Amino acid sequence: MSGIDLFLAAIGLYAICGVVFALVFVWAGVVRMDPAVGDSPRMVRVLFVPGIAGLWPVMLVKWIRASGGEQS
Repeated sequence: MSGIDLFLAAIGLYAICGVVFALVFVWAGVVRMDPAVGDSPRMVRVLFVPGIAGLWPVMLVKWIRASGGEQS
């Protein structure tokens, strides 16, 4: 594999992880971070998916902190 192939594979893996995380987060985690989203229409959650998929490492850390995973 050449360098560009590895780079494209890494981007693809990041995107797949992002989409999977975004779907799980929108279904289960977004209400924990912002309870007001629970009363909003479902289409609002659909609008969150692209941003969450792109920033999934940041959102994962925020989700862990919101659920009390950090004890500091």
